[in-house]
Amino acid sequence: MPFEKSNIDTVLADMRFLSETIGNRFAGTSGDRAGAEYIYKRFSETGLQPQLQRYQIMGWELHDEPQLKIPQADNRILTCFPFVYSCGTPSQGIEGTLRFGGRSELFDLQKFRPFEREKFKFKKFTIQDKKQQILAQIVSRDFPDGAKAAPWGAQNLPYTSPLVLISEQEGRMLERLLLANPEGIEVFLKYSTGFDPHAVSFNVIAHQPGFDSKYSDEALLIGAHYDTQYGTPGAADNASGVASLLSLASYFHEHPAKRALVFAAYGCEEIGYLGSRHHVETMKASGELQKIRFMLNLDMLSCNQPDWIHTTDDYLAQESARRAAREVGIFDKYNTVEFVTPPWPSGDQLPFEGAGIPCISLTWKGYKYPWIHLPEDTMEQVDEDVLSLSHRLAGMIVTQVDRML
Repeated sequence: MPFEKSNIDTVLADMRFLSETIGNRFAGTSGDRAGAEYIYKRFSETGLQPQLQRYQIMGWELHDEPQLKIPQADNRILTCFPFVYSCGTPSQGIEGTLRFGGRSELFDLQKFRPFEREKFKFKKFTIQDKKQQILAQIVSRDFPDGAKAAPWGAQNLPYTSPLVLISEQEGRMLERLLLANPEGIEVFLKYSTGFDPHAVSFNVIAHQPGFDSKYSDEALLIGAHYDTQYGTPGAADNASGVASLLSLASYFHEHPAKRALVFAAYGCEEIGYLGSRHHVETMKASGELQKIRFMLNLDMLSCNQPDWIHTTDDYLAQESARRAAREVGIFDKYNTVEFVTPPWPSGDQLPFEGAGIPCISLTWKGYKYPWIHLPEDTMEQVDEDVLSLSHRLAGMIVTQVDRML
């Protein structure tokens, strides 16, 4: 079975190829295409006949490393990363006065549980000219403690203001400077970005028929995103989920479930789930979506302990997750399992959840993984025990759902 530790070598090999041989797989780049082509080849090697969905996106590129300089702090240069789709500064950069803009949610986080929502507010700073017109914005991560700056998040188009993210520590430093200088402090920001309205990305979809003709009008979907943010090779995020997806496809091709299984590797998760949204829309148009009875999302399976399972608010998702977690020993190993309902609102399950389909998302507290979206998200950080247990859990969830429906 793919749920045993002895089968993890193939999963690790696929992770290594995606993160080391291909490396960065940011949407619309050559790495994006190479990732899709590799997954297509691996699905084919299992005996499946994959389809390559190609769709147009607005491409975005960071042309040079951003500079954020604070003259009043000994010309200290802060590490920062532009948000995807933010425009760059003028070629000479921006010089202006930094002021504190308070705390805001910045993103649409309404689906967070109420007690989590306060944690996900961000310190927000503005750079203003002499007329107090806002020239650019700076946001610092405040959760978890010690959060690093990283490429994180995408602004909806059109977004015409420069916007960069800094670390929790440097955000606190700016806050202290502004408390001592209530009229503001002088800063300098410079970076360049570009847009490509003709960029494309891909989904790779493979179908495995079920063995019981009574359920010929039903299917279960397992998905994982293969793309990365622009600053990372993405071993945990999300070569781990894709490698598990490929292994599950191989196993269930040899040992079919009662129902058909759809295996989907999505592009563009990091810029707003464009791949999974595209897949849902195409299935709506073809009538396929009404056959999908359940969706399992695999994201970041090789970091942190797998005792944090995201489910929709329905019996099928919650009970199948409980049974699977008990079956593979997660309750025994960690004494408890935390079920997050509704699921964390970032992941390829989101378009399926919006269509009323029961969903489970396995994503192991990525916000606490210190290398998320950074160059350090490499195979050296992989926890093989966590990866193996996560992979077993994913396979057992599919088995339990197929039994319960």
